[in-house]
Amino acid sequence: YQRRDMGDSTIESKGAMESLSKAEEAFLAFDFSADARWQTYFSNLYPTPPMKLVNKYKKKWYKSNVDPSFNVDSTVGDTPAEAGSKCGAGQCNPGTCGSGGSASSAAAPSSGTSAFSLEGLEYVQGEPVSVTSGQVVVVEFWATWCPPCRSSIPHLDQLYKKLKPHGVQFVGITSEDEAPVKQFIKKMGDTFSYPVALDTSGSISAQYAERYQVRGIPHAYVVDKRGQIIWHGHPMDGAFEPAIVQALRA
Repeated sequence: YQRRDMGDSTIESKGAMESLSKAEEAFLAFDFSADARWQTYFSNLYPTPPMKLVNKYKKKWYKSNVDPSFNVDSTVGDTPAEAGSKCGAGQCNPGTCGSGGSASSAAAPSSGTSAFSLEGLEYVQGEPVSVTSGQVVVVEFWATWCPPCRSSIPHLDQLYKKLKPHGVQFVGITSEDEAPVKQFIKKMGDTFSYPVALDTSGSISAQYAERYQVRGIPHAYVVDKRGQIIWHGHPMDGAFEPAIVQALRA
């Protein structure tokens, strides 16, 4: 792999840069975050495409709106690391490839906002989790290729082990394929023990992200015993654990 640094992101591409055409290099260098047309196009896609397909949509859009000569069959950017997923100050932005956002948090936009069902997920670790079980639930969206997500996992796992005896359920949801996720879980060992599920269609991820206009991962949601979302934000945020404790005491 050869690395190219572009601002706060690093794009990795297979082979020597000399093997890329000028059009491909221009594609890699294109700042999707600064183009409102791309952002509008992507935000209107429903359901939000799985991570493995985002680059496919980028190439089609790029050919139609930027460079008609660009070859959409090019393999440039086809691996997760090459897909132009920017990781900035604590978050990875898979959709608009923006500056990565910040590790922000927020209370739910309105009281009594019900969490979306988690039915249909494919679990690769642990037992299925329900937001209507009468227990406090932490729903977190992540990906193996996202450095801030990987950094957050040991912290999440510590909270899981600490709060599980009190009835708090955790689930980490990714839109990736099964093989790389299982491999990553194995590599993490005892520091990644909470349930993990696949949302390969991207539909559940899209529901949560669209309601709260979330474009970055990792992102966690705290669901209280009534099935209401009372907090959402970055899992490393200082307000995360207090929100769980608040939900337990309610």
